[in-house]
Amino acid sequence: LEDPATPDSIRHRLSTVAEFVFYSILTIRPRWEGGSFSGDENLRLELFEGAVRHPAVGSVDVELRASILPEVRDLARRQRKPLIVSYHDFERTPS
Repeated sequence: LEDPATPDSIRHRLSTVAEFVFYSILTIRPRWEGGSFSGDENLRLELFEGAVRHPAVGSVDVELRASILPEVRDLARRQRKPLIVSYHDFERTPS
């Protein structure tokens, strides 16, 4: 997502995906993991909470090093969405 991500911008993008009968992987990647989200973890968790119920979300992706991992895991479980726990090693993994 482009920064600043908002609940409305996320819903709009997910609704666009749903129009094509596709599923998406919900991720709100922070800058410290190579993404574009620059907000704090509380805001990121709020965005996950608002988006995970959308029917176009097929799975949820959160970083292994994220402080909100337990909460995002619980959100995914409650919505019966698969959880992807990602790890990015920018030093050793070629691009």
